Amino acid sequence: MKRTLKLTLLTCAACLVAGLPTQAQNYLWTGAENNDYSTAGNWDIGSVPDLSLAGTKAFLGGTANYDGVANGDFTISTLGRLTVTTGGSFTQTNGVAWMNFQNGLLIVQSGASFNTGTAANLLRNTNTSISVTGTFIYDIGNFSTDVASNGTFDVFSGANLEIAGEFNLGADFTFQPGVTYIGGSVVTALNSTEILTVDGASLSIVDNAASQAGFFGFNGSTNYVDFTSKGGTITLSNVDGGTTEVSNVINNGIVRRNGLIDPLNITFSDLGGGNYEISAVPEPASYGFLVSGLALGLVMLHRQRR
Repeated sequence: MKRTLKLTLLTCAACLVAGLPTQAQNYLWTGAENNDYSTAGNWDIGSVPDLSLAGTKAFLGGTANYDGVANGDFTISTLGRLTVTTGGSFTQTNGVAWMNFQNGLLIVQSGASFNTGTAANLLRNTNTSISVTGTFIYDIGNFSTDVASNGTFDVFSGANLEIAGEFNLGADFTFQPGVTYIGGSVVTALNSTEILTVDGASLSIVDNAASQAGFFGFNGSTNYVDFTSKGGTITLSNVDGGTTEVSNVINNGIVRRNGLIDPLNITFSDLGGGNYEISAVPEPASYGFLVSGLALGLVMLHRQRR
């Protein structure tokens, strides 16, 4: 009787354990077998990360391709986190499976890249977080920064951002120093108050017939593009209105400097073929800082030689 009861209890315990959800773990990419993200042998613990489990963290430090046909949608949810570390790259290939980042976290470190590739859509919600210091390539189409529906999107100094379609501002956004942005279409203001700040960054934008030199929906009063004292450049290609259109965005205040209409310190160059560059040089104060730094360096060098 006791033996039967013991076996019954052990059986019940085994069933309970089997029914429990898999525990969240940390996964480290080894790439021991191939470049397939979904091959278990490419991860240090011999299984593929389930990023739909809360607290699951995957660290990708090599080249990995995600097969959309073989594996379906790529999901990061319930605070699962994928970090593409320096030297790592993630690319979706083969098929138009969607990416689903509901309450998920994606971090792309400096020297790393994340490419949506063949994905047909990227679903995000208000608790989604994407942080980029490396390269983020969005081949799907238009990309929105509307925090209320898509969560946070942060692009830090030195990052590279490539968007196949429009870059839709749903909130104020800053391109920080050293950031390179390549857009397949215009930058658009979704509401009436967004300000796009160019803080020493380099932007490349394709103009279209509906925009005013690559900026659509900016009225030049409550929303506009603002150069800071660190300067920066904006390269516009395929400008349909020519020189007049580019000068208008400066003279009418769609492109400003430190929030002010400042045609004297914002210049544009005709690059030929309907292409133009709008630029703002650093302010004198910034030059003074650079000169001071150079002078200090010369003093230190002189002391070392003595």
